[in-house]
Amino acid sequence: MPISRPVRLMIWLAACLGGGPTALGQGASTSGLLGGDVLVEGDGFGVGDVARPGETVGVRLRLTDRGDRVRAVVVRLRLRDPDGDALVVQRPITLNPGRPALVWLYAPMPPDLDRSAVFVITIHEAPDEPGGPLGPQIAVGAVTPAAVAPIESALIGVVGRRSGGLEQYDVRDDTGVPSPTANEPIVLLPGLEPEALPDRWMGLAALDALVWLEGDPGRLTADQADALTDWIRRGGRLIVALPEVGQSWTTPGNPLLGVMPAMLIERRERVDLEAYRPLLTTDDRLPLPPQATVHVFERSPRAGPGGAVPILAAPDGAAVAMRRLIGLGSVTVLGLNPASPGLTGRVDAQVFWHRLLGLRFDVRSRTEILGDTRRSFIRPVAVRIDGGIATLINKTGSAGVGVLLGLIVFAAYFLLAGPVGFAVLSRLGLRRHAWLGFMGVAALFTVIAWGGATIIKPRVTDATHISFLDGVHGRDETRVRAWFSVLLPTYGAQTVSIASDEPGLADAGPNVLWPWREPGAGERAPFPDRRDYTADARRPDTLRVPTRSTVKEFEARWLGLPRWRLPRPVGAGVTLDENNALSGALVHELPGELTNVVVLLNRGQTPLMTDRPTGGPLLANTWAWSPFGSSPWPAGQALDLGALRYRDGESGANFFESLSRGLRGVASRFEGDMLARGARAFDALTWFGALAPPEYDAQIGATAVRRASTHGLDLAHWLTQPCLIVVGTLEDAPLPMPLRVDGREPPSHGRTIVRWVYPLPPDPPRPAPAGP
Repeated sequence: MPISRPVRLMIWLAACLGGGPTALGQGASTSGLLGGDVLVEGDGFGVGDVARPGETVGVRLRLTDRGDRVRAVVVRLRLRDPDGDALVVQRPITLNPGRPALVWLYAPMPPDLDRSAVFVITIHEAPDEPGGPLGPQIAVGAVTPAAVAPIESALIGVVGRRSGGLEQYDVRDDTGVPSPTANEPIVLLPGLEPEALPDRWMGLAALDALVWLEGDPGRLTADQADALTDWIRRGGRLIVALPEVGQSWTTPGNPLLGVMPAMLIERRERVDLEAYRPLLTTDDRLPLPPQATVHVFERSPRAGPGGAVPILAAPDGAAVAMRRLIGLGSVTVLGLNPASPGLTGRVDAQVFWHRLLGLRFDVRSRTEILGDTRRSFIRPVAVRIDGGIATLINKTGSAGVGVLLGLIVFAAYFLLAGPVGFAVLSRLGLRRHAWLGFMGVAALFTVIAWGGATIIKPRVTDATHISFLDGVHGRDETRVRAWFSVLLPTYGAQTVSIASDEPGLADAGPNVLWPWREPGAGERAPFPDRRDYTADARRPDTLRVPTRSTVKEFEARWLGLPRWRLPRPVGAGVTLDENNALSGALVHELPGELTNVVVLLNRGQTPLMTDRPTGGPLLANTWAWSPFGSSPWPAGQALDLGALRYRDGESGANFFESLSRGLRGVASRFEGDMLARGARAFDALTWFGALAPPEYDAQIGATAVRRASTHGLDLAHWLTQPCLIVVGTLEDAPLPMPLRVDGREPPSHGRTIVRWVYPLPPDPPRPAPAGP
């Protein structure tokens, strides 16, 4: 991307100011020149060249070496962390003279990112030996975001030129205001090319889903295919539509073949899609292709549990959407391609895509929302429900003791060195020794203050956290998303790591650890001794951070083998009979009691509709129970699912409506601190996609709930298939993932939200068969 003169000046100043060893780290030097031996060009900032604030973003650079020899270099990107120190993300690469090379760097974006942000890129000769000092700086450049999505928006990527009806999610008025029908705006990233996808899973972390409608998967490199697989295992959702002709998804040349559903494919030609209308649209005025190609699927005999789950079915019951569960995520293959020319403009996103993505809101066009008189949408009142993480992980106890001690010591010093001391000396007739007494009191309180500060000075590293722990029955992995503060009691530098030492999960991709600042909190005053520290752009699970005997906040995304025994079935498992009665028992062996326990049963999707839905109806047959009421679920105690009667619970629609109503009632008062106000905000984050949408047709008073820090934690996509979900809270428990500081695991405590999913036999909705 071209670099303007102001940006060039900023780069030159940054290079000059960062010329010393402290700025560049490891004793690197800088020329202070714009350009250099390597031409640095930005070739992408985020998936689809769109970045979301507060999220890990992949920055792709095109580097062209102007030299005359092959050389190893280190590419570095600099950004400020919340303490004012410089986080330097770096990656080694080998350059060939005159041959452009593409390289990805991954870095956390600040929560206030905008298009004016400039990130300096420097190129250095590689160290002569591993771990040695960097060689001289040989080039400098800069990148800026091409587009920045709102921090409260969801992102859906689309591979291919056509969007297959997904464009209906990204509706805006003439001023750019998004549709008021959904709680959070959806930003569509259309036209993605396989070659432009990131080569590490962190670059895909911002996506709620990736929909592949066009393009040969064989265009992916091995690193890109591994990145997609890692992203899926960590909860990503890939949806693939098979092309009508020439599909290569089930051929050996597909690098994603290993994550495809284990299924047999039948290709049906000259299919009249009129019989499939309830899957596609409720508008009977739209003609559908009378001779289309449809692929239908059958579960392979070799498929294991979760290896082939029908999600949508043809009129004869054959699957036209088949899903494979991979770790915490899934791959769904469609036999109907909504991007085919014959279906252009004929697919209703609320009818078709909602049932694949687990969404709930009315999909309406601009004209339908605005009518003929208005040009702008009525904005609902937007309230964030994930504020307050910083409040919950702040370490205020030690600071409070220190402040109280300081006040007491100062008050005593003021009295003894001032009026009280003078009055005593006057009574004893020693007023002439006032200066000597003052000096003695000052010396005494200096010793007291110094000794008190030494006594209460933190000496032990510990962590306070908020964590979400997720597991799926039958899957080996557990996923943890955590925010935590760590007391680092030394001056200098300490190594903080969440690296997993489990060889069985070596192919799960790197875990991610970044410094963190809560959105909306504002920038802190930086420390006067600003320092640099580095992160490996390919594996940012370990940081050696500057320390000043203070607390530092982090965000972590971890995948690994479970450290605790999550809820599990006792005996034969969990069953749902023909009368929809549950049977079986569950037990957990967590390090404490589970509180606020909710058991939610999804019996499957609701029947397909013939009339256009209004009011954002829930498309799942769900029922919710609080089996222990206000009491906890002790470890080792069996939960008898057969004892859960429908009369003792409530429908999922009522459960989500009550949750939504309760949130909207208090959100306006506690918006910035919702999570610190109780469990309902945590429940809402788990069921975000199922919450009742805003009453956009009420004209005034509509409220939309939003999230900024917790994208990717929603479990509502599980409502697209039958399952049992158990959610509970573990209070005052250690971190559910490894955390090491200088190689040792420190004590930790905090709140963990435990979410466990038990998939049930499939029951996909299907259109009614045609009559005789």
